[in-house]
Amino acid sequence: LVPEHDVLHIACSTLRDDADLFGSRLGGSSTGQYSSDGALVAFLRTRQDRRSVVILDEFEKIKDLTSALGWDQAKKMYQAFLEPWQDGTLTDQGNRARAAGHKIDCSKCIFICMSNLGQKEIVEFAEAHRDRLYERQLEDADLRWVQQELVDKKIKPQWERHLRGISEEMLALYRRFNGIVPFLPFTEHEQVVVADTELRSYISRYRNPPVLDESLPMEKRRMVGHLVVHTSAKAARTAAKAYEVYEGASSLQKYAQQVHGMLCSRELNGDLDRAPKNKKGLREIWLHVLDDDRLEVAFQRPRDTDQLA
Repeated sequence: LVPEHDVLHIACSTLRDDADLFGSRLGGSSTGQYSSDGALVAFLRTRQDRRSVVILDEFEKIKDLTSALGWDQAKKMYQAFLEPWQDGTLTDQGNRARAAGHKIDCSKCIFICMSNLGQKEIVEFAEAHRDRLYERQLEDADLRWVQQELVDKKIKPQWERHLRGISEEMLALYRRFNGIVPFLPFTEHEQVVVADTELRSYISRYRNPPVLDESLPMEKRRMVGHLVVHTSAKAARTAAKAYEVYEGASSLQKYAQQVHGMLCSRELNGDLDRAPKNKKGLREIWLHVLDDDRLEVAFQRPRDTDQLA
């Protein structure tokens, strides 16, 4: 849809007040001399001429937002979204004199609000209608039925109550949602596919040299390198057992991180140094499934592993 650098991810649970997103003018400054940028303003100001995406994660958490002084920030924060969603512009509070008070064109920006509100209803709906949702290919009639029975009757009323609980004025914000997409629990096949994808997102990096430069941020470093890790369909099925319906893909990401941690620990202990090397001089290991459904390192191809990759 858009390049990664044109996507802004905001964790709403970490916000302190509306200035974090929309900036502020200290002392009522009209010149921007004593103003500060918010993350949203700074992002959109430089992307007025191209498409961009803003992801507001846990959007419902704004309702519980209070400032450092204990003031309720929910109404003020939610109201601030009315301008970009209704008018396609955003007032620039600006930390630059020329920017302060000007309108930012955000008409090409797509706002995606992610939320756990209604998750219980989605899970219960999926369980109650498992035969229709999971046992056959969904058709257009099925999708219209999900829209009517789940989205219109269960999720939309929840959001209406959520925003009305803050203020009747917030119903104007509710009406600005163009669509609601419920994320149904994964099928068993989807669980395996996502588990395999998460595992490979880590082990595919190990072929490259390790990155140990302490001047780099932690997310840029890599302890394990020059290593080929073979996984299998059996390993993916084992990883898929970590799936938790209320956590979704996050539960499988956590499991992949645990496997990554196990491999890093084995590397630190020097255990992986005894791995055989392939023709390219890279160490080679296999993910082996133990009897208690744990993944461990094997230094030769396990006999009971299917579809090695």
